[in-house]
This record gives sequence, structure tokens and C-alpha cells, in this order.
Amino acid sequence: PKSSQSVSSESTDGWKVYAKNNLKIEFDSPNNAEVEVTGPFRGDAIGKSIRVFFLLGNTDREEAFSTHLTEGLVIDITQIDNKGQSLYDLANKETSVPGYGQSPRKEFGQVVVDRKEGYKAVFGPNEFTWLSGTKKTLVTSIIMYFEVNGKFYYFSSSYAGTHVSEYQKIYNQLLTSFKFLN
Repeated sequence: PKSSQSVSSESTDGWKVYAKNNLKIEFDSPNNAEVEVTGPFRGDAIGKSIRVFFLLGNTDREEAFSTHLTEGLVIDITQIDNKGQSLYDLANKETSVPGYGQSPRKEFGQVVVDRKEGYKAVFGPNEFTWLSGTKKTLVTSIIMYFEVNGKFYYFSSSYAGTHVSEYQKIYNQLLTSFKFLN
């Protein structure tokens, strides 16, 4: 794996704190972001997932995120069963499968969030053609895995659209504020 990298610190002043959940996590999110308990999105999920959805511009929510993301930022956080695998083996195996995110991973290495080391895989930006068959979008997907007090966490994030640099900044700010509470 590549050398460890930390999330850059960006201010989240004025954002709301999200902490009422059974995943025992806390983070700041923009006031106009949707944060909901939903899912689970994986068969090995333990409980529900938390989804953060943030959208800029004039695109309506259903158009931006009906089946696939064409505009916006989405982050899903889930506690998962590691099935006896080490954190590295789990992260490496799940993200090295050809075709994940419709392309090979472009980056894989360690990452630090809330002083906890984990693994991060980056896919994209990749061009996708959506439901209509005519709309094309560049999507970046980032998958991260953490083990905290024997619990395994899976973060699935994607951002795309005309405001991609702002979504990337919001993503980094949210991760800067992230805390594992257990």
C-alpha cells in the first residue's frame, strides 16, 4: 500500500452536527445536506446505513440521484461483518475486483480519519452513461474501511457533476469533522 495520508483540515463552522445514530459516529454536514438512516446497502451490513446527500445547482434531487449519481455528493457509512478477514485483506480484496465502480482502482493506500488508520481506494473520475443512455457524467468514487474497537466500518462515497470541485471540498471538510464515538 501507499504511504498513509491524513484528511486535510477545512473549517466546518456553521454546519450542523449529526450524532444521533447507533453506528456511534459523529460528523458535521452542510445545513442543506440530507442525512438519513437508510439501507442497509450491503448483505454483510450490521444494522442500517447513514447516507449523506448534498446537491448544488438547479438539478432536482430525483434527476441527480435516481439510480446513479449524475450530480452531487453521496456518502454511505455502514458497519459491516469482516468475515474473519483483517482490515487490509478486506479492503484490498473488495476494491481490487476488476469492474468495481466500472474501472480498476486508481489508488489504494492507508488513510487516517479521526486518528484511526484505515484503507482507501479511489476509482475515477470515470465516464458513465446513465439511464437515458444519453447523459454522460464523470464520477469519482472513494471507498474507505476502518476498524475501531473491533467494529468494521465501510464508507462508500461518490461525487459527480458540474460542481465537482465543490463536492470534493465538502467531502474533505466532512471527513475532517468525522469522529468515531465508540
